[in-house]
Amino acid sequence: MTKYGLMASFKCSGSWRTGWCASASKSVLSNHALKSLAPTLCLAGVMTYALADELRNFVAGVFIPQYHFPYAVALCFAQVLITLLVLNLLHVLDVVPLKRYSRSLGEKVLVPSIGISTHAVLAMWAKANSSHISLFSLTQPLLPIATVAFSFCQKLASPPSLVVPISILSGTSLLVTACRGLSDVEPLEYMYAPLALILHSLSLTWLAKVSEAERRNSPDAQAS
Repeated sequence: MTKYGLMASFKCSGSWRTGWCASASKSVLSNHALKSLAPTLCLAGVMTYALADELRNFVAGVFIPQYHFPYAVALCFAQVLITLLVLNLLHVLDVVPLKRYSRSLGEKVLVPSIGISTHAVLAMWAKANSSHISLFSLTQPLLPIATVAFSFCQKLASPPSLVVPISILSGTSLLVTACRGLSDVEPLEYMYAPLALILHSLSLTWLAKVSEAERRNSPDAQAS
């Protein structure tokens, strides 16, 4: 088989996988039984994410303050490189479809990229400077409520049935964190913790808005 034959067969297999994934997702969305289970699945996803985040915070709280790393920016940059490596590997395996970089798309995601990067540096700084419960831990449960608030401000379509469970989970997590008590809060945390919360929620909302605009301007959406 020639080189062009191999490339053609690889492209055909990739397009077949993409079409199969799209048809499978459409059939799942058209199933009324699964639609009724959507709030439960979303709630399970939120709880799984919360448990994974708690495990990550535990590991970071054990190792980062123990060695006193003063390299918050370098650690966050290493996280970015690892994330890019994993995403490109999944793209090569036709598991995750990625768009090619364009200048217009880069300009759209510039603001959320800066916001998420700044939040990551601030969060890493908080973990490196405190081995106990800090003001950052107290403000993190407010992220879903802040994200929903920003989504309403930017007029994003969000299911209203999930607002109440998100508020209940955020309030419960906030109360549990507050009941544990705060350790010695550094003066900079009073400024950095609310700033990190605002940047994180605004970046997530901005990314959702960009994704919705790209989906609306896609050739498939225009054809339908």
